[in-house]
Amino acid sequence: MDRKTALYKEKRKLFGEFEDMRKNLAKETRQATAEETEKLNKYMTDIEELDVDIKMEDRALAIEANKAEPVKPKANEPSADEMQEKRDGAFKKWVQKGHTGMTPEERALIGVSPDNKQSGFSLGTPSQVEKRATAGVTNPTYFQEVDLGKILYETKIHFGGWMDAATEFTTATGRAFYWPTIDDASNTGALEAAGTDAFDGATTLTYGRTLLNAYFYSSEGLAIDDDDLADMDLPFSEAIFRPLATRYWRAVATALTTGTGSSQPDGIVTNAGVGEIATKDVTPTYTDITNLVQKVDYAYHNMPKSGFMMHANTMYKTAALGVGSSDTTLWLPSFRDNMPSTILGFKYWINNAMDQIGTNKKPIIFGDMGTHLIRHIGSPQMIRLDERYKEKLQTGFIVVGRVDSDTLDAGTAIKYIRNLGT
Repeated sequence: MDRKTALYKEKRKLFGEFEDMRKNLAKETRQATAEETEKLNKYMTDIEELDVDIKMEDRALAIEANKAEPVKPKANEPSADEMQEKRDGAFKKWVQKGHTGMTPEERALIGVSPDNKQSGFSLGTPSQVEKRATAGVTNPTYFQEVDLGKILYETKIHFGGWMDAATEFTTATGRAFYWPTIDDASNTGALEAAGTDAFDGATTLTYGRTLLNAYFYSSEGLAIDDDDLADMDLPFSEAIFRPLATRYWRAVATALTTGTGSSQPDGIVTNAGVGEIATKDVTPTYTDITNLVQKVDYAYHNMPKSGFMMHANTMYKTAALGVGSSDTTLWLPSFRDNMPSTILGFKYWINNAMDQIGTNKKPIIFGDMGTHLIRHIGSPQMIRLDERYKEKLQTGFIVVGRVDSDTLDAGTAIKYIRNLGT
């Protein structure tokens, strides 16, 4: 049995146990105890984690399927594995000792230029971002531009996987970017009599544009004692880059969710319109959720990225709701490739930067998530600071990047449920 089949088998088993427990509660016509609720939530958490594993396995299989036939190295030429080992060694030296601790060959392997000018990309593209005019200083500060590889992908999936629901794109520079729009909602065609002028009373299209800027976000800095850096046995990608990448995506995910739009991105929840008002501090009901769906124009229901978005804890509470008086839950996990799990028949995305259920909170949104635009400017970068902490015998690292977001048809294409206040 291959790993993907095994993951689906485990998913079916967990869902069967979840359904049996929920149906028993329905037969006994009682609410779940705190212990039973925790167990139900654990089933759903485990199923969601299996979905992530299945997605990662799909990606690995796709990469494997697209691999080209290996090219045999020429005589005395290192193999691909040997070259990768050399690059890894060069990257380790760059992290531990910086540019001056590397040989010309090692600098060339990962693109560090000895003349301090920007150079090519391999493991990353180091280039000068700071060279202080201090007498006697020979070590400038470099940044290591990190490819959106395995670690960056994994940390984004866990903390910003919902971004896949939006329309994401990347630009090379951070100059003001305008997304073109067309507003033709108030116009319609007409019945024309033979021989009449179909252009009589013709209207023009109303063009507009949505501005996307470039806002700077970081993981915040990490200063490591040089002794610890020299003695570190863990892979630097895991010991340094993964924690920093995680911090970065947490900050970005929050900004793209609830950003105010004032000197920061417009968040997807911020730009959502009023949909349904639910009871204070209580899980929205089946009726609340169906009312929310009805408040969004049907034109947005069948778009490729239409669905719900909510915090994981909100999903666990909402998903166990029954559809009317039937034994069917709003939440139905998928057991087929390329078929997502659904809530009320719609896709859903987990976004832990959203509010949980509570007074005056907006715990659920619904609509066409593809109308939310997310702009990345290049790739996130890992910066190594050689000089700043030298008086403390430390080296600084930080992950930085630039992003922005905004929503087309703001207030219309996506709407929210809000819990009442006091």
